[in-house]
Amino acid sequence: MIAEQFDILLLDLDGVVYVGDRLLPGARRALRRLRERGTTLRFLTNDPRPTRDEVVARLERLGVAASVQEVVTCGWSTAVCLREAGLASAYVVGSDGLRRELDRAGVRGTDGNEA
Repeated sequence: MIAEQFDILLLDLDGVVYVGDRLLPGARRALRRLRERGTTLRFLTNDPRPTRDEVVARLERLGVAASVQEVVTCGWSTAVCLREAGLASAYVVGSDGLRRELDRAGVRGTDGNEA
């Protein structure tokens, strides 16, 4: 099994685990088997709109167990990078999910309209 050759499997979500609101055939079983083997999984998405919590909730609705620590979104990754760079605020042209991830990381998101 290919999973035995690697320490971790990085799985894109849309088109690999699900399409829209449909879990792809065999995905639940495959993920369960990987977990049973002790494979470390990370679920990735380049969609900046959902927070990691929202991705976990979506996976759970589809019958896939996941934790927030297993989910990597581009919004969360951006927030972490900005925080690690020591930035306190960012002008946000993006979704509420991106703004929430920035806030959680301690980076104040602004659209320039705050008084």
